[in-house]
Amino acid sequence: MLTGESLPAYKHARPLFSTGDFLQMTRESATITGGALAAYGYGIARYGLGSGASSLAFQSLTIGQLLHALSCRSEHAGLFDRQKQPPNPYLTVAVGGSLALQGLTLFFPPLRSVLGLTAPSLIDLAVIAGTSIAGLLFNEAAKAKPDNRKKGASQPVAANNI
Repeated sequence: MLTGESLPAYKHARPLFSTGDFLQMTRESATITGGALAAYGYGIARYGLGSGASSLAFQSLTIGQLLHALSCRSEHAGLFDRQKQPPNPYLTVAVGGSLALQGLTLFFPPLRSVLGLTAPSLIDLAVIAGTSIAGLLFNEAAKAKPDNRKKGASQPVAANNI
């Protein structure tokens, strides 16, 4: 149908991201990064600079980002709200599968070796879990604050748009 003529550019009524959106993205990313830096700090204190500390930071950051995918479906509706968002089986499979693959980097020595990671101790696993989940909980709590909730129900992202 295109005959070589260029179509006119679409004129947006408003910018794609508002200042508030940028502030929210900054807060959410800083929270996830803060968890990874806390894991890294623990790793440096326990193992010194090197692959032990880096492994903790890598695991915490990656798992924190995967968990954030569950949280960012809605700007206002939280994971722990009474009224649940419609299920998104594609997201569930993608995040679950990615977490399973990330688990392989924890427990499958050949993959750990390829990535330059070290084997975690039980305490390391607790630190990874805690610092990964802390970002999710903090960001969910920020959504639950009354000033962050808009009147009316939030619009979840449709499964086919993710």
